[in-house]
Amino acid sequence: MALPSPCLTAAAAFLLMPALASAQTADPAVDTTPVAVSGGEPGLGSADLRGQAPSVSEVFGSLRHDLGRLASRDHAWVAVVGASGAYGGHMFDHHIAGTGWGRGTAREIFGPGAFAGGIVQPSAALGTYAIGRIFNQPRVARVGGELIRAQLVAQTVTQTIKLTVQRTRPDGSVLSFPSGHTSATFATATVLHRAFGWKTGAPAYALASWVAASRMHAERHYLSDVIMGATIGILAGRSVPIGTNEMRFAISPAAVRGGAGVTVVRIQQ
Repeated sequence: MALPSPCLTAAAAFLLMPALASAQTADPAVDTTPVAVSGGEPGLGSADLRGQAPSVSEVFGSLRHDLGRLASRDHAWVAVVGASGAYGGHMFDHHIAGTGWGRGTAREIFGPGAFAGGIVQPSAALGTYAIGRIFNQPRVARVGGELIRAQLVAQTVTQTIKLTVQRTRPDGSVLSFPSGHTSATFATATVLHRAFGWKTGAPAYALASWVAASRMHAERHYLSDVIMGATIGILAGRSVPIGTNEMRFAISPAAVRGGAGVTVVRIQQ
């Protein structure tokens, strides 16, 4: 089946987004330390974009610390909302899987989504990191390194749950819960959102949702599978600190009088 050009364009944009977004980030002119700003968007302050590209050992040797951050109090609300959504979605699993919604026009819309998840996401993260190192672009390498770390966390958690639960897929095969494609793409979207704000995060989350829908269209996952996969991906993206080795920050939303803001906490490595 020939893939529709709009879907191919969307998939290509998703894969190229990390390198393009990081390459377009301007070099900082001054050393500015991030502070909590009411109403602001989470993102990389100019100080976070300084420094050298992360080494291979820094990228691949941080899994234990990143996994440890999953239990952070700041992540509890994400886990509760996601788990509640998966539980509620479970009631509609077989109804949605049995409606035949994956036929006709939906096949053209969602079919290519299967190619944008899975191994493609860690491959894109590795490619972004490699491009940054080869062409001496620390910003690109840093984003690639954070994407790799988020993918490692997402797949470690996803595959552990898969092997423990052993849920049968709608098509009769095994290892349905949760969706690995969904956790991978939402991990990417979360890192991009945290690094570059909503202008990059919004389309990344939209494309991640498209991938999630494609997994149900292909009868590879139920609704509850993709909801839990999205939750794991978001948690994985939030578990990776952003910034340089000398100055890393964890950013989380905070309620303040008269509005909302973000809190920026320096993390000691």
